[in-house]
Amino acid sequence: MSRTARRTSVKLNWKKYERKASIRLQSTPKKKKLKVARSNNQITLGITALFFLIALILVGKLFGFLGGLNTTITKNNQPKLYSWDGQSQFNLVVKMKDSYLLSYQPEGKELTVIKFPEDIHLNVPYDFGRWPMRSIYDLGQSESIPMGPQLLRDSINRSFDILADGYLIFNNGDGKLSDLLQKERGSLLPGVDILASAKTDLNLIEFFKIWWAIKEVREDKISSIDLEKSDLTEWLLLPDGSRVIALDEIKIDRFEEGHFETGQIKKDGQTIGIFNATEVPGLAEQAAKLLTNMGARVIFTANAPEKVDKSIILAKHSYTTKYLTEKLNLSCPQKKLVSFWQNIPLPGLGKGGDCVLDNVSLDTTRADITIILGEDTFLKYQK
Repeated sequence: MSRTARRTSVKLNWKKYERKASIRLQSTPKKKKLKVARSNNQITLGITALFFLIALILVGKLFGFLGGLNTTITKNNQPKLYSWDGQSQFNLVVKMKDSYLLSYQPEGKELTVIKFPEDIHLNVPYDFGRWPMRSIYDLGQSESIPMGPQLLRDSINRSFDILADGYLIFNNGDGKLSDLLQKERGSLLPGVDILASAKTDLNLIEFFKIWWAIKEVREDKISSIDLEKSDLTEWLLLPDGSRVIALDEIKIDRFEEGHFETGQIKKDGQTIGIFNATEVPGLAEQAAKLLTNMGARVIFTANAPEKVDKSIILAKHSYTTKYLTEKLNLSCPQKKLVSFWQNIPLPGLGKGGDCVLDNVSLDTTRADITIILGEDTFLKYQK
């Protein structure tokens, strides 16, 4: 082959190599894009399947939770109008192997856990007398209309002069609250594991709201009190000569100061007067103690000149008025609307209004808020 022919052949082969290399370079990114696209599709499918599985688990636990909700009518059958707003003190009665009072303070994000030993004796409402803690729940369940959770809650209410926001009763009755709190505070979805294993009178919003709040509490903001080892208890001599552990009422009164306050009520600083419009002696004083523990300023208690059936509150609209109305299940009388324009809802205005009677002025007492306790009062069970 001549030198000229050889040069021409080399040039042709080099051009063919350039074309193949160019085609290879152009096709490589497309292949990479296809591989990346396939990889992304697989990740998306995996995430979708994971979320679907979590949704199935949540739905299953939700049905178990709804099936465990307690709808039993009891002696203290006042409808629950109050739903926790996240601003007020939250108290929850928990029954596992032992019974506990879990108290959450939203302002300082503090959590207090009070443990009741099985042998401690409490004064049980509804004229049951004094019983050990281990028997109170079963005592309520033995009634013709089972009321174990309510009886346990109301017994603890009476012991600390509070109104618990709800109860949480575990079906198996095992475990410790400290272990449960540690587990739920470390969970991505706190409260979900509890749905199928316990019953409560909290609605779903309250339930998850409190567990999310507990999750955010710092470790150094959690305090525990075991009443069996605490100076809040004493030995009590019963009529039959036996000795039992009981709460020291004087020390409990001191302990209650500041432990169950709602900060917004204290900030409002409104004065409260309480009238007893029933035949139950000392009812106004009991209510005053309960409201004082909430952070309210009770300036007087008295007997009403006439008896009433329905408990009412008379006050101008405020956070304290709304809170007490719902929490204590009080009636808030409204002025009669006399014009067409008063019936038109205006944007930006809340549903709440002043609680007044047409024939009673808010100036009839020296208090900002007047509460008249009737026969249906929330404290009736304490007589």
